[in-house]
Amino acid sequence: INFFHKLSITTKYYESNVSPKSKNQPFILFFYSDWCFACIRAASAFKKIIDSFQNVGIVFATVNAGHEQHLVRKCSIHSLPALVMVLDEHAYVYKENSFTLQKVADFIRQKLPYKLVPQITDDTVDAFLSGWHDNRVRALVFEPRQQPRLRYLLAAFNYKNLVHFGFIQTMRPECRNVIERYKINQNLDTLLLFNEDSLRPLASVSMSDIPLETLHNIIKANQYLALPRLSSQNMLDGICPMEWHRSKKRLCVILIT
Repeated sequence: INFFHKLSITTKYYESNVSPKSKNQPFILFFYSDWCFACIRAASAFKKIIDSFQNVGIVFATVNAGHEQHLVRKCSIHSLPALVMVLDEHAYVYKENSFTLQKVADFIRQKLPYKLVPQITDDTVDAFLSGWHDNRVRALVFEPRQQPRLRYLLAAFNYKNLVHFGFIQTMRPECRNVIERYKINQNLDTLLLFNEDSLRPLASVSMSDIPLETLHNIIKANQYLALPRLSSQNMLDGICPMEWHRSKKRLCVILIT
């Protein structure tokens, strides 16, 4: 039970941190109570879930249902233990009886936005890469498997306002031309980032398993078009941030048109 206590959050923390941050990052909450023996029996399974998924971009926490009745009602919890994913300020209750890694992974995939990462082929790649008029960088993920890894899906959700991801299965014959165009190693995972120029990628990384930190670093360094539109206050703050240290100051030039 001490394991649950160490990760426990309050309703106030949920409303001020978890809910707003879930617009870009999923949270998984485990609801328990001090005298719930089924919760204690599920502790080892929950530890395995944390070990397996915290390195792909999910934040984990626990909630003591006996102390946080308002949050229990808010998340529609009717029995314990309960697993809840908070995504884009919505709480989704896991309804399976067992906490297996595969079932939890399927649950996470099902709750992510529909067509978050569309499948791209030779016939659709040019239209996808030329869609930068929505003010977003294009990212192509090449993988030798039928569906993208969870970490790429979560990265696509994290940067959905700045980067639009597409998935290319390297073993499909319908993708042969685009693989040859960008000289992709079909046995490795590859990420290509594009701005307005669809012929030459801004950046690329190719590994058998791209670490989460490497993934975030390359996206953060290339998350804007060559001439991005200042379409929101967040976009302006990201491109032209307020910098107080003289050594970091830079000139921002804005074209009004």
